[in-house]
Amino acid sequence: MGFGVCCVFTATCDQDIYNNITYFVNPHFPDPDINMTECRLKLKKIDEEISQIRLDFIHFNLGQPNRLTGNCDDDVFTMTTGRSKDLVICGLNNGQHLYFDVDDVDESITLIVNLSKKITSRFWEVIVTQIPFSQRAPAGCLQYHTGKTGLIRTLNFAENGRHLANQDYNI
Repeated sequence: MGFGVCCVFTATCDQDIYNNITYFVNPHFPDPDINMTECRLKLKKIDEEISQIRLDFIHFNLGQPNRLTGNCDDDVFTMTTGRSKDLVICGLNNGQHLYFDVDDVDESITLIVNLSKKITSRFWEVIVTQIPFSQRAPAGCLQYHTGKTGLIRTLNFAENGRHLANQDYNI
């Protein structure tokens, strides 16, 4: 009756993606990966009007930041363009989302997960969405909430989570 299913795009390490709304997962997802050291994913903007990338962390379980500094010294998730400031996070971020400005980027955007050998088991499932200028969050917003009520949590907010370094909040 007119209902259809198009596509679910899934990508993992050492792949390039050219589609919107792509699930970036660890190679053995939903099982954790053991003794992996690096995972890279390259993202190409689908249109020149794309001005932000939104990352929705459905599952995101990496090592915790340094207890004293809040820096991601061991496991590190980085989003980089080579032009603007890199986005760097680690820890437990299930249910979180982030925006990353890419309006001045023509080249590929790279997602890199660097993993230490200290931690043996981690996994992630991240929805990567390309946002056109007409639908973007305000420039520079790492997170953007539009509801009248709700709960806002800092990144890596968990039972034993530590605040990540270089995360500035304004409400």
